[in-house]
Amino acid sequence: MLNNKGFAISTVLYAMLLMATLVIFLLIGNFSFERNTTNEFVNNIKNELNGRDDIVDSSSIDSVDDSNNISGYLTDISGEVVTLDDKFKIVSTVNENYVINIAGNKVSTNSSNINLNIADNLEGQEFSLVESTNAGYYYIAQASNKTFVFDIYDANSASNTNIQLFTINNGKHQQFTFVETADEGVYYIKSGLGTCVDAYGGGAANGTNIDSYQCNQTAAQKWRIMIV
Repeated sequence: MLNNKGFAISTVLYAMLLMATLVIFLLIGNFSFERNTTNEFVNNIKNELNGRDDIVDSSSIDSVDDSNNISGYLTDISGEVVTLDDKFKIVSTVNENYVINIAGNKVSTNSSNINLNIADNLEGQEFSLVESTNAGYYYIAQASNKTFVFDIYDANSASNTNIQLFTINNGKHQQFTFVETADEGVYYIKSGLGTCVDAYGGGAANGTNIDSYQCNQTAAQKWRIMIV
């Protein structure tokens, strides 16, 4: 009888030991999960404080400040990060009803003029970025045919030089970077020649010409991006 009691007690103790072990493993697993979750939470906060988010696709475009230092992502009017896959309109800050436009909607023709026009559902108002070999600079390409890009006529750095559409030829007069202004989401578009994309005479009307001009920080040279 005593032996049976001893056996029963041993069995109960053994079962309790197994249960205690199981509980310990569950607690360790839960702690590990919480620790990983906490680490992820902390890392996300760090990324936000640093102004960068690793979740954003690697094709995101970096904008630069006046000293040519990368200081943040290029964003559109709604704050969405612009990537190399996006199509967008380039909006005038003189009058945001007007956007940069390929004259006559001639989207695949060398020497097509670049001007302003009222925003519309036109192929000639949609652009994309193509990386160049010059770090931080991009070709501004017609979105449906990326071999045609913004081109400063005759690679001339003089003010009032016309900007046209032309096939890519790797010149600095076809390469542009986006420079942050003091206004969030507003950029200068600076060429590899050191000049800025400019609305002639500071105007905003159908047919206002787009030229290359000495950077002067006026509204005529300030632009917003609108992903479409």
